[in-house]
Amino acid sequence: MRIQPSTATILALTGALLASAGPVLSQETAQPVTVTNFPQLQKIEGEVSVGGTIRHSALFRKLEVVVTPGSPREAPAQMVDGGWFSTDGFTAALLSLQGELRGTLGEAGQVGAVLVPREKAVTEVLEERGEILFPLEVSVSLTQPKNDLFSAQSHLAVAFPSYQIYFYNSTDKTAVVNLYVYLTH
Repeated sequence: MRIQPSTATILALTGALLASAGPVLSQETAQPVTVTNFPQLQKIEGEVSVGGTIRHSALFRKLEVVVTPGSPREAPAQMVDGGWFSTDGFTAALLSLQGELRGTLGEAGQVGAVLVPREKAVTEVLEERGEILFPLEVSVSLTQPKNDLFSAQSHLAVAFPSYQIYFYNSTDKTAVVNLYVYLTH
């Protein structure tokens, strides 16, 4: 049995596609639309429209986080908690980490951010065993004789609707970091 889409369904989908293509540039390009009502199949009442901008990206920022030395990635309980954010509706994330060391680096190490899914089973493993499951991570290795500024980026697939942020620093100097998470489809 083949089901034929109604004229209203086709027009609504066409309207949604045209709306996502961008704004109408002039009133001269607007075309009249007729909606045919098929009461037995699908009753349409009132105005059919797509309102507002269709969101394709979002930017989350965590700024000026002080990450003290001795918070290595291997010991999650010692990492600095950076709060959480929602990724619901997005499929990719560009993580950008930028920061500055407070003082001259004496011992090489890494400064980074690891995002852990906010799922009960995942957080239980982190709390009970100290293991991180399904992380999104961005980090930078710091060695002598680099200057005190650093940055790194990582493009990753998003797999969960929200993530908890943790920062770590295995160098011998305090770091002040900024994390930018650009979410896209």
